Amino acid sequence: MQRVEGARLLVYSFVMKLRLLTVAGLAVAYVLSARLGLALGPGWTRAWPLWPPAGLAVGAMLLLGLRAWPGVALGAFLDSVTGPVSGQAGWPALVAASAGTALGSTTEAVAGAWLVRRFARGSATLERPSSILRFTALGAVLSTMIGPALCVGSLSLAGLLGGRNPGGLWFSWWLADMASVMVVTPLLLAWGAQPFPLPDRKRLTELAAAQVLLAALCLVVFGGWPASKAGYVLPASLLVPVLLWPALRLGQAGTTLTIFVFWCLVVIGTVRGIDPLAARAWTPSMFPLQAFVGASALMALVLAANVTQLHGRESTLRAAEQRCQCFSELGACLNGAGTVREAAQVIARESERLFAWNAFALHLFSSEHRNAETVCCVKSADGVRTESVPSSSGAPGAAASQVVEEGARLVLREVPFASPPRLLPFEDQARPCASLIYVPVLKEKKAIGVLCVQSHTPRAYSEEDMRVLQAMADHCCGAIERIQAAKGVRRLNAELERRVAERTAQLEAMNKELEAFSYSVSHDLRAPLRSILGFSEVLLERYSPQLDARGQGFLRRACESCQQMDNLIEDLLKLSRVGRSEMRRQPVNLSALAESIAADLRKSEPDRPASFLIASDLCAQGDERLLRVALDNLLRNAWKFTRNKPRACIEFGTVANPQSAFFVRDNGAGFDMARADKLFGVFQRMHSASEFPGSGVGLATVQRIINRHGGFAWAIAAPDQGATFFFTLPQTTLYSNEATQDPDC
Repeated sequence: MQRVEGARLLVYSFVMKLRLLTVAGLAVAYVLSARLGLALGPGWTRAWPLWPPAGLAVGAMLLLGLRAWPGVALGAFLDSVTGPVSGQAGWPALVAASAGTALGSTTEAVAGAWLVRRFARGSATLERPSSILRFTALGAVLSTMIGPALCVGSLSLAGLLGGRNPGGLWFSWWLADMASVMVVTPLLLAWGAQPFPLPDRKRLTELAAAQVLLAALCLVVFGGWPASKAGYVLPASLLVPVLLWPALRLGQAGTTLTIFVFWCLVVIGTVRGIDPLAARAWTPSMFPLQAFVGASALMALVLAANVTQLHGRESTLRAAEQRCQCFSELGACLNGAGTVREAAQVIARESERLFAWNAFALHLFSSEHRNAETVCCVKSADGVRTESVPSSSGAPGAAASQVVEEGARLVLREVPFASPPRLLPFEDQARPCASLIYVPVLKEKKAIGVLCVQSHTPRAYSEEDMRVLQAMADHCCGAIERIQAAKGVRRLNAELERRVAERTAQLEAMNKELEAFSYSVSHDLRAPLRSILGFSEVLLERYSPQLDARGQGFLRRACESCQQMDNLIEDLLKLSRVGRSEMRRQPVNLSALAESIAADLRKSEPDRPASFLIASDLCAQGDERLLRVALDNLLRNAWKFTRNKPRACIEFGTVANPQSAFFVRDNGAGFDMARADKLFGVFQRMHSASEFPGSGVGLATVQRIINRHGGFAWAIAAPDQGATFFFTLPQTTLYSNEATQDPDC
């Protein structure tokens, strides 16, 4: 007990010392940055182009949390006590004014950090253009009004203004704080991220080249050479392309560093009074300087965020395409596997393409889970793969037992670490893996084995990777079942015949029940429903003067509910007819169907700005009536979910990779791919009815129609980034005919 208490005291002492060091370091950094700000302005007029401590304080609050406020308060107090006004007043007035200044600076930083966390994604504010705009409005413009107000008030009460205009001083101070939050805070957020993303040598060289070019241009534009010798001044807009270069190529880290260097060089030129923004007096030069650099910084940050998002979407799409191609090849390769070990080797090869593992293993259990057989163990180091001989390893390990009980596991460990021996069945003892995925191999919801991939790289895998590996394990289970079943063909054939007979009987019974249900819905349910609707409408029409507003509202809601229920019943009837109607296969011009549906949609809302990009001459083999229903549902879905966009863009075409398929793409609301497994279910909705009305039956109808044609449908989307629905139709040759490009899409 005494040892435990001593250990707790030791940890507490260490944490307290670390916090004190953080406070002291932040205070010193605050004072030093304040001295830098003083060096940029003449005298103690508080008319500086940039007040670095303001941006430093907000950045520290966002990165360190509220524990940073004592450092900000202490630094602001020390700066004010030892600042330019320290020799202009007695100690009581100076201490009171310094305390007020410290309170204003701290309150400003806390308020700015809270607003950015609450409305602009906190320390991740640089990742999206919308959050950058909110950061600018709330963190740079709004919250920076607090500090100057309290600081000027404190100086005024202490009698230290010396006849200066409080309003003008507050305005100049506010501009300096606002510029600091726009320049210094993004620099801290971009370069203070954990873990720090070190750029490669090529990007470092490009970043250095950008800074050299920026310095050279600033020497010409803001240094007065050689333009001033010729009697003219070059425009400051010549520097804007140099700011856009890092935004397009180097991400937010390179962009924020370039903005900071740009600001320093511009200020130096303005102080010398020879640049395009300089005026005869210092203070008038400061306003165009702050406006120019602030606008340039905002433009560069937003552009960098847009480029980063675009690269992220491209990476996601490439990963999805690679996974689709991998699974397409996986099925064919597994069908050719003659043994369980060959199937495991196929899984190992395909998973290495997706996950770049350093170790792979497949273990199969006995029926009682008492023994685990190691079917395949592969290590990959420096491009060389080493496979162990299959063997029986005895009782399952701790990790395998946990996977059987709790399901798939994603283990992410920091290095260096001490790895337990029981978790090292085939790892390199000198270099244990830091990222591990364990997934169960399930047969009829019962684990018959464990599939595992491991990597030396920390945080190499994600939850999405775990789901993909689980899908591979499901494919592996199917192959194992097929291989094991091949040993008893007669028994399998008998079992299959029995199952087919049972399923056939079940389907026949279900079809009869479905027909009875359809009849009941069309007659027994709709008749009384329409009666309720009719009587409610009569009451509303004839007796509305005898009812108050609330009673009339109740009747209207009853009518609307009846109409909604009738529409839902109609959708269910359509869905049932899709599965029971006879198919007539013939050549169908899908492009013509899409053009017709698009024309109907335009007529329904003629004032709505929308663009349709429909590839020409796309034909397929199938039932024209059913395919029109499927296309109508997909295009109407795209039309519905783009209604909140300034301009809807809907496209119908084909893709060849990873496989030939038709697609309908829109730039609408999109959805979260984590819920994609429920997308084609009946009554499954990705958005609430208040946002986008509907019955939740349309996509289920689409899937049933495509399935009846022997194809399948799937979707790729992201929230607020639109959605793309793909579907295949067998016995159809697709041609990559490009649609006429619309400049608004």
